[in-house]
Amino acid sequence: MTNEEMVQMTLNNWRMFFPKQFRKLGWKRALVEATACAKLTRSEMDAIKMVVPGMSDAEAWTEARCLFCLKAPTVIEEDEPEEM
Repeated sequence: MTNEEMVQMTLNNWRMFFPKQFRKLGWKRALVEATACAKLTRSEMDAIKMVVPGMSDAEAWTEARCLFCLKAPTVIEEDEPEEM
């Protein structure tokens, strides 16, 4: 599985299951966040495959996908500056 496929699956998951958070992020920020999630997932997949020799990418994806890619996106509410 390529990183691009993981990014697309993450974005699709967010759009379908977390639409409010996805809208708050906006397209550009969501793409950045999904790319970061895909990179973290790839690192986890590589680590899993080191521990379990012979594991396929598909099996490692199944094990690692819930850690980053299939979780709700993190939306940080920006505080409005206080008026003086």
